[in-house]
Amino acid sequence: MFSGPIEQFQRDNNFRRMDGDPTVHGDGSDAKRFGTPTVYYYPSDLETAYDSGHLIEFTVFHKSTDGVQEKLDTLKTKGDRGTSLSEIKTAALKEIEADTKDGQGVGRWDSTIDETEATARRGLVDDIFGTIQTDPNAYDENGKLIAEYQEVVAMAQIDIDQFTSKDAIRYWSSHVKEIAAGNVKTNQIKTDKTSRLAAGGLVPTGETVRLYLPGGLNFSDEVSYKGTNFGLIKGMLELNLGLAASKALSASANAVDQGLGFMGMEVNSAEAIQAISGAVENSRSEQLFEGQSMRTFDFSFVFRPRNKNEAKMMKDIVKLFRFHMRPELGPGSGYLLTPSEFKIEFFTLGMSPGTSDDTNGVIAHGGLRPDGNRATVRPNTFLPKIKHCACTTVTMNVNPDEIMETFDDPNHQDTPISLQLDLSFAEKEGVVRQDIRKGY
Repeated sequence: MFSGPIEQFQRDNNFRRMDGDPTVHGDGSDAKRFGTPTVYYYPSDLETAYDSGHLIEFTVFHKSTDGVQEKLDTLKTKGDRGTSLSEIKTAALKEIEADTKDGQGVGRWDSTIDETEATARRGLVDDIFGTIQTDPNAYDENGKLIAEYQEVVAMAQIDIDQFTSKDAIRYWSSHVKEIAAGNVKTNQIKTDKTSRLAAGGLVPTGETVRLYLPGGLNFSDEVSYKGTNFGLIKGMLELNLGLAASKALSASANAVDQGLGFMGMEVNSAEAIQAISGAVENSRSEQLFEGQSMRTFDFSFVFRPRNKNEAKMMKDIVKLFRFHMRPELGPGSGYLLTPSEFKIEFFTLGMSPGTSDDTNGVIAHGGLRPDGNRATVRPNTFLPKIKHCACTTVTMNVNPDEIMETFDDPNHQDTPISLQLDLSFAEKEGVVRQDIRKGY
């Protein structure tokens, strides 16, 4: 558990982005805080060139200090989620009780409902809070109640009397069932579901890199199994007494070997018994599932800038990956704060006539193509999705053509005319069967 104050993990806003933009949009409590959105493209006509077909996008996320505090508070108050809902439920039941006449027709001076109606409303309260508490998607990756349920809980907290009224309680009961069924959505931005502790407080920096889709793209799924000898236990289950006797004989032979070993003699009695009998034990091995490997991804890009804009973009892209793969030095140099994470996505380029938006795609940054068609970007539905990744290696080869050549330009002095950038990423969370159905 962390020992120092939360200030020990405070990040410097000037190092949140490669360009040092400390701008924070929103009211300070907004979870999506970032500087001026910046998209780095290479080549510059990536989305409008006729030979462009696919692209890869890297979106940068960093871990905010608010996320650290939020996780620590969650750990310190484990179980509070259920308690708070239970408290609201108890308040609702008390409100119904206060408005109910007893069996003799005597109740509060402002009693309004009889026992039959009270029983029905108690059942609806049980339905409402039971649905929330049993819905596996009721909480987001940061441990917060999703917005759809927050609306229900907020109404109960604001006016419990109105919440438990006849029409309202029936509405909310039906409403939470619709939420649980996935039929109610808010405009809130959704994020990938994850159980990672390190995922709490991840927010976009506003920086995105879009590059051409490189060759040699591989997706490798790997799980591991371990061979286990089940010979003896299978023999026991099948009441194979001969196998047990054979095991006992082998054990005795091994004991003889160990005893004679003290005298410097090597007898190999067990092997001798096998040689005499002409039989070797059937191990009857089985492969048992042991675990799975995290996916890794390698990309290799070659830059050959054609103008000063592409030369600058190449330099900025290399610097951005090197910047975000490294940790930040915390206050007082006591801690290294975790590097940024990357969301890697694949897109397919298309066209839509004129300047009208294509509702099936996202209008590309590049604008109109020479033929008047507007470039659009659609998510690639064939390539597997990738979960948040750590950048583990950045390798820059400044002379992929074996000869170091630079631009003869005062503004880009010493900038190589060609550069190879190799990037390696490791997925931060394993992929399971449920994820495959979601496209991973």
